[in-house]
Amino acid sequence: MIKNQNKLRLCINSIIIIVSLIILTDFILPGKVFSDEIVMVKKEIQQHKTSSKYHYSYKIITSTHQFSVSEDFVSIVSVKDNIMYSVSSIFNEVNWYRLLTTEKKDVYSLRIMTGLIVPLFTIVLIVFANRFNYQIDTLIFLFQIFLIADLIYLLL
Repeated sequence: MIKNQNKLRLCINSIIIIVSLIILTDFILPGKVFSDEIVMVKKEIQQHKTSSKYHYSYKIITSTHQFSVSEDFVSIVSVKDNIMYSVSSIFNEVNWYRLLTTEKKDVYSLRIMTGLIVPLFTIVLIVFANRFNYQIDTLIFLFQIFLIADLIYLLL
């Protein structure tokens, strides 16, 4: 019985690590670079039902793509500006963006979270738990759920 549980755990962990590596690869590889004109800057209010607090989210819309950007980036761009951005090969997510007039690349914080932090932390937890016999099964399970949610987010 315990051998079957260990085999199942090993199989699930292997699948999770492979998915994590695919997500990391998608984030790290350069992807396809586009240079396009900004058609519209969209500002949306985000309000939570359980709170009276709100914040704004911003999207850049070009003729071929639309993607979320930071408030700082929106403050320096306007419609008709030329922008350069990289779209990942596997999940078609924008990895970085910049104005053509600058060399500084920006990465949206949610993209860093979904493409780098969640998969990398999941791999590290699984490897450390197996290598050093840490009993962190609940934490690993939690990050496996985060990774599955991350994968669903990237696929949608």
